[in-house]
Amino acid sequence: MVKVRELLFKVFPKFNNSTFEVLKDRFKALGFTDERALDSVNNVIDTYEGWDKLPNIANFIQFDKKVRLYEYDELLKETNDFSAEAREKHFDKFVFIKSLKKFVKKDYEKYFRSE
Repeated sequence: MVKVRELLFKVFPKFNNSTFEVLKDRFKALGFTDERALDSVNNVIDTYEGWDKLPNIANFIQFDKKVRLYEYDELLKETNDFSAEAREKHFDKFVFIKSLKKFVKKDYEKYFRSE
């Protein structure tokens, strides 16, 4: 959390200590790791448009998204009552992530590709 604090105060020097303490508590309560918290701060730096005012806690918290991972068996169970054509369309919405040995919806594939 030291890197998070240093970066936050470097970019937003008027950010106050009490707000940072509340932000830190919210990160902890929501299960953010130091890495996720740093990613959140970097996201606010990259996307924040309120140049005449400081970001608030919601600007940092809203960045975090959890992505549902699926086992192959789960995808099969979801499609038990589907026709062959409907099942194929359903499976086309997912992609296999080799490093995790799990499936994710294609919309989230970009978060798992490093190349």
